[in-house]
Amino acid sequence: MKEIRFNATDEASTDLPALYASAGTGAAVHCAAPAMQEMLTHLASLPGTGPRFLRLQWSLDLVRPVIDDVSRIRNLGNDEERRRGLLAMTRAASTESAGAIRYVWDALDTVLDALVTRGFRPVLSLMGNPGGRFRDFSESEEVLAWSELVRQLAAHLVGRYGEQEVQEWLFESWNEPELSHWGLIRRPGIDAFLAYYDACSHGLAQVSSRLRFGGPSTAMTTTPLFKALLEHCARGTSIMTGKSGVRIDFISYHEKAMGERSIDTDLNPDAMIDREIHIQEWIRTHVPALKNVPLFNNESDPQAGPTTTHTWRAHSEYPAHYIGMELARRTRQKSDTAMMRGLQNARVGTWGERTMATGWFYGYDSDFAERWSSVTPGDEPGHGHDLVIKPAMTGLALCRRLGSRKLGLGAIEDTPAIRWIAARDADSGMISLLVCHWTNVRTREKSGARVNVVIEGLPKARYRSVRYRIAPSTASAYDIWNMAGAPVKPDAELLEQMQAGALSLRAGRPRDEDLKKGALELTVRTEPGSVELLLVGTEESCPPPAVPEKLRLESYRGDGGVQRTLLAWTPVASASLLTYRVWADDRTGGKPQNIADGDTTAAVTRIPKAFQKTGMQFTVTAEDIWGRQSEPSDPVVL
Repeated sequence: MKEIRFNATDEASTDLPALYASAGTGAAVHCAAPAMQEMLTHLASLPGTGPRFLRLQWSLDLVRPVIDDVSRIRNLGNDEERRRGLLAMTRAASTESAGAIRYVWDALDTVLDALVTRGFRPVLSLMGNPGGRFRDFSESEEVLAWSELVRQLAAHLVGRYGEQEVQEWLFESWNEPELSHWGLIRRPGIDAFLAYYDACSHGLAQVSSRLRFGGPSTAMTTTPLFKALLEHCARGTSIMTGKSGVRIDFISYHEKAMGERSIDTDLNPDAMIDREIHIQEWIRTHVPALKNVPLFNNESDPQAGPTTTHTWRAHSEYPAHYIGMELARRTRQKSDTAMMRGLQNARVGTWGERTMATGWFYGYDSDFAERWSSVTPGDEPGHGHDLVIKPAMTGLALCRRLGSRKLGLGAIEDTPAIRWIAARDADSGMISLLVCHWTNVRTREKSGARVNVVIEGLPKARYRSVRYRIAPSTASAYDIWNMAGAPVKPDAELLEQMQAGALSLRAGRPRDEDLKKGALELTVRTEPGSVELLLVGTEESCPPPAVPEKLRLESYRGDGGVQRTLLAWTPVASASLLTYRVWADDRTGGKPQNIADGDTTAAVTRIPKAFQKTGMQFTVTAEDIWGRQSEPSDPVVL
């Protein structure tokens, strides 16, 4: 029989960074759309602890410049003279000169407020062109004006959110600057990019040296631009300060297992891992001063092409791909620390697109731009949407429940497609085992396997286990939709079935386990394209779940403008969490009713239509695998 064996003692453990620490949304303006706001609420509801970075592009396109003294521009001649006059005014702002340009941040604030209130830490790409006045970073006049823009941005963010909060964010250079279609103003040459990078770094540092900045966020690694920036940071001179050495707090790039293809193509994660190993070797050899700077592959998706349709993106194969790839990388590199990972899929789209949710939009044209181009789309009475969460998001829920101390990592010797990682929660001692049966897109594994799990080094106690599973044999939301005839617009009953099916991850009830000679023996059954999480612990070492906090109600419009209401709260930091119970009370003296299905660890629920009544009161309790319930939360009233 195939076997996974590891020791559960603290002496054998090492720190375990999150498998995936970030997700990307694309353009920042998308996050203002109601459908995206709902998707972000679901993403923020995932259990577990650790950083929740959310990456935004084109952030500065939400910023609007305002000229206090318009007459200074009217008196200038042609468009080029006006543009240079605007640049001079931007620079003048640093000395508070009369007629300086100031900025209106309202649209950007709307987006960032949505992230921060949900517990996300923004990764802010410093890209965009407020007022359209920047054209060429090879001109010193534009570099100085850009640095002032970044300074004002940093000062505004620190003033609004506080330095302690903003220093937990990441600021990143222009996304994929070596690709001309991303529009790094004009003439995106290496020297111009280095000047731009220096201007960003200096603008942030003028506000606080604790604001973290990195790059180059290249689409391809070890390109001339990638190498030039790292050499500049290690040995170059800042164009802004004249001092040698330029800070880089993290080194970001994009590496995927396959480029964009219109047909299903086998992924090549080994080639991706080879390229990342080459990055590390190049840094150690050519810029050793940066060898300890964290690496951040913040677009480490299985395949490029966000809108190219592939059916596997609707199934459990999607999380099996990205989890299996990351476990393979950690196994080969034998290192967990100096690297962060991110997925560029925090979007709403169709089943086959690279998204975390499938959406249906009502009252919009079919044109994608209409749904996302406005800062406040969906305000029209006829506009609405409905969402169903995909396995791409629920897979992250399994990843996030891994403990903070790694106990083991590997693959089954005669079946390397079965990969696993074991961990222990530092506070409660709860043991977690994530088993992924990776399979390729075309060259698929034929059958699953029965795997014996042996956990050694356990003290004598009463143990209980629970399992969560995403697998092809479990009907997914896509399967439910497809079996119903794949309707263009699902009715309310089908929509409810899909939404319930998307969150049903628990595989059976918690069960007691027998300890024999200091070890537990359990069995995991895999199938190609499946991911299973096994949790094991003792009641004595795990504290009862805490009281859920910060309840809030969110309303969205569905088909025909029908109101949909979500109740969300801050996820409870409990390694032994089993489910939440949501209690509805009409405050007429009757007994409160539980309206949650009892099979979800997500800190969000949809309020059934029958309970969407003015004056209805809601509270939430958390329950662990031993049946212990928290005290009720503070109430929230509809």
